[in-house]
Amino acid sequence: MYAVITPDGLVKNNIYGYENCDIRILPSPLLGASFVDYIITVKKEGRNISGIGQNGEEVFLFVIEGSLLVYNDSKKAELTKGGFFFSPAPFKLYFENNSNNNAKILLYNR
Repeated sequence: MYAVITPDGLVKNNIYGYENCDIRILPSPLLGASFVDYIITVKKEGRNISGIGQNGEEVFLFVIEGSLLVYNDSKKAELTKGGFFFSPAPFKLYFENNSNNNAKILLYNR
């Protein structure tokens, strides 16, 4: 099974813990997937400091454009376009946009 979701079919979502972010959910368990993909525009001072990834979940973040500070309990990185960060279970992933420009990211959570 598959789903084709065009850009104009993506809806902005508000999800607890994401501040100053435009979030668009791609595949999710509601569509039958065993993971969730998000395209997120992280605006100036946007962040998630409540943590992404529950017990047993791993999180992958890829920077499509812009820059972000990304970290978990064991490492920290300043990422720019093309950069990525993998946070294995049981660590939660956090990010902050400390620049004056928007950042666009792909977030994969399973």
